[in-house]
Amino acid sequence: MGRREAPIDTTVPELGRLAAHLRAMRKAAGWTYEQLAVRAECSSASLKRAASGKHLPDRYVVHAYARACLKDDREFKGWVVARELHERAAKAIVQARLRDRRSTVVPKPELARDLADLSGAMRDAWARAARPTARFMESESKGVLPHSTANAITNGRTVPRHLRQYLAFLQACGIRGRALGTWLRAWVKLRGLPTESEMNRAPTWMEPSLLAQYLDVVRERLTEPQEAGTARQVPSLDATVTKLFTSMENDLRDKTLELRAVEQRMRKLETVVFVRGYQVRGSLADAEIDSVEHPPGRIAA
Repeated sequence: MGRREAPIDTTVPELGRLAAHLRAMRKAAGWTYEQLAVRAECSSASLKRAASGKHLPDRYVVHAYARACLKDDREFKGWVVARELHERAAKAIVQARLRDRRSTVVPKPELARDLADLSGAMRDAWARAARPTARFMESESKGVLPHSTANAITNGRTVPRHLRQYLAFLQACGIRGRALGTWLRAWVKLRGLPTESEMNRAPTWMEPSLLAQYLDVVRERLTEPQEAGTARQVPSLDATVTKLFTSMENDLRDKTLELRAVEQRMRKLETVVFVRGYQVRGSLADAEIDSVEHPPGRIAA
């Protein structure tokens, strides 16, 4: 009688469930590991490791193990389950590695007093995001942030000179939405107010929600009292910010009116469909209506 197998390692639960399923399949088939190795065309040592729960086995080994346990090719459910469990275990291993790499230090850009402090906050954000690779960050930013620049930032050798690269780095670290407001304030505080030209170019690459935050930050900086007790006087920039805000408000109003018009049209179509028993083809916003027979008991209008 062979030696009893060691208990399954359940450190990663998904990996433990895969190992338990493989062992159950082998037990149901009644094969020894030596017999299974012949059927699977794989070494018995590899099969034992796959069912140990200690390491993520190769997908080929899992598939070979599960197929070898099938006495009837029509009973393939166990093989399908093994494949699904392996996929879940692989994802769980990736997540576990990310957790191990992720820093618990919370970046605090609002406390940055100079560019060196901002560099440290950016590196804290990168570490908290589990230290994504420079190549990944380049891909995530669609080339806006070259991998060489991303690598220089994470090594503390530089701070982005352009706002677009600065934001691309933060977004690649998973910082998005309202969370970017604090980072924008730190940027304007340390890099200074944008030029009128930079402000006018911002809508060409910024998403509307992000642009609205940026405009708020710039306006706050413009109206912020200085040491002398007066606000910053940059008439041209203030006019540009006002113009962009007005443009965004007009766009939002136009879209709202369009949505209301579509909503009214949909309601009218729904009424026609209900009363007439018509059949709608295409989208409700731009629909074609075909007459169909009235349902039993409905009075034709």
